[in-house]
Amino acid sequence: MRKISLIIILFLLIFQYGRSQECDRVLANDIYDINLLASSYIPDSITPIVTIKVNVNVWRENDGTGSYWLDTPAFRDSLKMLFNYLNYQFAVNQIYSDPVSNAEFIPDTKVRFELDTVYYYNDSNLAHSFDSAPLLYMIANYPERLNNFNYHLSLYEGTGTSAAGLATGYNEINQFIISIRQYNQQNLWSFATHMKHEFGHNFGLEHTYSCEVTLINSPEFLRDIFGTQTQSWCNQPSTSVCYHDKGWECDPYDSTNTCTNAVMGGTKDEGHFSALQCGRLHRALRVSTLRKYAYGYFSIPLIISNNQMWDYNGKFYQDIIVDSGATLTISCTIEMVQNAKITIKPGGKLVLDGGVLTNAYVDSTWKGIQVLGNSSVSQLTSGAQGIVELKNGAIISNAV
Repeated sequence: MRKISLIIILFLLIFQYGRSQECDRVLANDIYDINLLASSYIPDSITPIVTIKVNVNVWRENDGTGSYWLDTPAFRDSLKMLFNYLNYQFAVNQIYSDPVSNAEFIPDTKVRFELDTVYYYNDSNLAHSFDSAPLLYMIANYPERLNNFNYHLSLYEGTGTSAAGLATGYNEINQFIISIRQYNQQNLWSFATHMKHEFGHNFGLEHTYSCEVTLINSPEFLRDIFGTQTQSWCNQPSTSVCYHDKGWECDPYDSTNTCTNAVMGGTKDEGHFSALQCGRLHRALRVSTLRKYAYGYFSIPLIISNNQMWDYNGKFYQDIIVDSGATLTISCTIEMVQNAKITIKPGGKLVLDGGVLTNAYVDSTWKGIQVLGNSSVSQLTSGAQGIVELKNGAIISNAV
């Protein structure tokens, strides 16, 4: 078998069709919308480790005082250790304190964080904000810094006494987190636990004690956190479950309460990512705005062995192989990381139906498309050649 020149069948149409806004959807419409179900993204042995690059923004008073995170090597080393702890918590998953029958255990979420740059700002007004004001300031003055995820350390105190955070949540245009009352470098593990919780919101995770989906037949329901039946202690219809208890000091292993060590459980022991929560992490890194800050590549390819339709915008961190007898149809925009390529085997077919294949990063190309076939037989011989078909204004861009 040899690689042959790329033969693309172009359907020239009078009308160019615009790509539907449906391409921007980031949640499944129903349980049959498998392309966007969290269960379709649960990491396995061929899932690449994906890293989010993070800027830490330290806010201070006008005269440069007020923050415990000083601009010194020692304090910068504390931030590096903080990210080491954060990555450990994402890499070493804990067993669930309230086991659910037949629930899959994922030992490693395959999500990591990289501390890129630490910035210091002297502005008393912005230093005491707990809203989007720092983001708006950065948009106006440092738009290039928005290419990384921005984590802000604020001087805002509010009415509480313990650390707290504000996260933009799932699929916001410019993602960020603000943490307050984080000034104890002696307890970096707790700070990392807090960071993990706040990042969870940006991945689309919600509190298991207040706002997570409780309707059992919802496509977003976490059956591996709540179980598949209304709890015996729950005063709800049989179609729903009840939230768990919360509290930083609540003991997940005490049978007299219902708090757990689930990652969004609100306890100091929160450390368990369920398989479906891990699926949400990787769905966000594939389809949500969070993918803008994400990097990674894995040499083991994703093999398309049956017919698939990709009708959503997304990003891929590995090679894609369309196997013999399979057709992959793309109707939205698919971004490919720098080292990734698409291979079409003989008898396989890639159809860009108004879709776009392009690079994931502005400053780099991707490896393009390889079409395999047999140069000694006719291009029209069934199953002997791979096929790429473009129609309805399809585009391939920024490839090698």
